[in-house]
Amino acid sequence: MTLLDFAQGPALHAAMLVMVAGFCARLAYSIAIGRDQDRYWARKQFGIPGERWKLDSFLMHGALFVAIFGFAPHILLIRNITGLGWPSLPIGMVWFAAATTVIAMLWVMAYRLSERTRRELSTLDDYLSWTLVFAPVVTGMLAFPHLGGGSTVGPYAMLLTAHLLSVELLMVYLPCGKLMHLILMPLFRAAIFIRRWTLGAPPAPSARP
Repeated sequence: MTLLDFAQGPALHAAMLVMVAGFCARLAYSIAIGRDQDRYWARKQFGIPGERWKLDSFLMHGALFVAIFGFAPHILLIRNITGLGWPSLPIGMVWFAAATTVIAMLWVMAYRLSERTRRELSTLDDYLSWTLVFAPVVTGMLAFPHLGGGSTVGPYAMLLTAHLLSVELLMVYLPCGKLMHLILMPLFRAAIFIRRWTLGAPPAPSARP
């Protein structure tokens, strides 16, 4: 078995198992404590980002979403695992989204390093999370077959292996660090909205004589 075979088979299955188990454990813990105790959000209050940083951050997340869920091979993998699928986006749009992600991530990191308050509030988790997201994007862009059937730089098998292993490392770490809030925040926001809407909905108007 080659390293590529390992990355496409046992490593991928193990990473998925760890990620799902970690998600369930983190979600159960968050529900059990009844509130978010992650210090990242407390620290964030002391380093309120500027409008430019917010724009770059939203741009980074949006472009990353397009690159992940718009690329045909990614959709095929998700369909094989879950049975769910959707139409892919044109490859030019996906490539542009990936390049936008790289540029936005570099800008966000440069802002973090150039601003004293954010440097002091940054932790190992911040830098590790950034690296584990940045590596799959870059290796995926390098491994993508361009005109002529070859990758940007060779050999293709090595780049594909690096891409798969970097994705699997991200999957394993995802439930452990602040990246988990990408899953928890929408769930909790939706739960709060539903609860407020259910309990605070105005009563139906009574019929007047």
